[in-house]
Amino acid sequence: MQNLPESLEDIASAIGEAKVFELINRFKGQRIHIPKSISKWSLLPLLGNEAAFKLVQLCGGNDIFIPSCHGLNLASRNQKIRADRDSMKIDDLAAKYQLSRRAIQKIVNSQKSTLSESSISLVS
Repeated sequence: MQNLPESLEDIASAIGEAKVFELINRFKGQRIHIPKSISKWSLLPLLGNEAAFKLVQLCGGNDIFIPSCHGLNLASRNQKIRADRDSMKIDDLAAKYQLSRRAIQKIVNSQKSTLSESSISLVS
């Protein structure tokens, strides 16, 4: 699992990481009620029958808190920025991700320094 909060690990094991990320994106920072049955459940279209059924089996009748996972979202965003850097200019990245040029440069340079440090430790 991609460093999910402990509270979501069992849920991710049951319904899959992709479905957990859909829950995070839609309900971050909120408590949601998991019914005892999936019939007429408003989350059925989001989760699909199989994942909804598994979530009801795991948590049915309870409320669960969906954390914002801000750090996880940042790590994912920064990874995308680094991947896009090969084909995009800093100004284009700043516009795409709605960040300043300086913020983009810090993100891109943080990868370079990490790579340099790991290269140095391998040589020593």
